[in-house]
Amino acid sequence: MSPDDPVALVIHRRIRDEGFGAYSEWQTRVAERLRSWPGFLGQEVVPPSPPALVDWTVVQRFATATSARDWLASSERERLLEEIRSHFIGEGDVHLLAAQGARPKASASALISFAVAPADEAAFLRWQQRLQAAQAK
Repeated sequence: MSPDDPVALVIHRRIRDEGFGAYSEWQTRVAERLRSWPGFLGQEVVPPSPPALVDWTVVQRFATATSARDWLASSERERLLEEIRSHFIGEGDVHLLAAQGARPKASASALISFAVAPADEAAFLRWQQRLQAAQAK
């Protein structure tokens, strides 16, 4: 994955039960802000469905990895997070994944997390591309 490839940010976040309404409304504000963010393509929000899925899942698609990283590091995103942080349970997971185009309607996804040192990111992303190519076969 190069900085110019399309990517998806996949965010998993556990929210206190009493915060579901506030979090849903907050996601609408985030989407409104992202509409004018350079390189933003779209957002999907999947609420929890216990017992199988207890976290909210948000997929934000960007035209480039650089645009997604700029959003992650932005003061605007941090300001928005401060508005809702009191409803969080624990730490969330944020994953930057290479976009693979349209998915068939009958597909399934699995997310596997790795902690990668910044110095190893390029090698990890090359390995991830080889792995995805093998899975596609």
